[in-house]
Amino acid sequence: PNALHNAASVLVQAHKYPEAIQLMEKGRASGPFKSEADYVSLAKLYLVTGQDSSDPAPNAIKAGQVLEDGMSKGVVKPSADTYVLLGQAAELANNTNKAIDDYNKAVPIATDGEAALRAGRLLLSENKYSQAKGMVQQGLDKGVKQKGVAYMLLAESERGLKNKPAAIAAMKLAAQQPETAEKAKAWLKKTGAD
Repeated sequence: PNALHNAASVLVQAHKYPEAIQLMEKGRASGPFKSEADYVSLAKLYLVTGQDSSDPAPNAIKAGQVLEDGMSKGVVKPSADTYVLLGQAAELANNTNKAIDDYNKAVPIATDGEAALRAGRLLLSENKYSQAKGMVQQGLDKGVKQKGVAYMLLAESERGLKNKPAAIAAMKLAAQQPETAEKAKAWLKKTGAD
């Protein structure tokens, strides 16, 4: 197992992801795969290679399968991080409903609001404005890295619910955040609410 880990690490550091995946898959098939870190590392490798390809779905599906295999064997624990990783894999595989479901599983056990924000963004893309609003608000309440993005998603949810005053209020909060100030101010000006 140590030789396998060392060889895989060298390949990853050299950015030879397909070769690292091949080596790790051999380890998973033949038995040296024993730790949660092994499964998570392999799933992340599949996600990275998926994001870098023109068709990310096949590698994203494999990432989800690796994690689910590890969970079914009791090696990978059902944690917020695991569910977020599963959600990312499903999202990259264009399986929006599964991604939302996985993010929703992460929300109650997460220490921050990132999973809720991810679920909210996907719900918004599905025009499920009321659910999106609730998730984005939950994310904000728990704390997110990019508050401006969350406020913009909240504004879009409110706009979808035809609640213009609430949309403007949320966008004014987005205008106070450095990462979204320019976009939010432009939206407010266009709306005549600046």
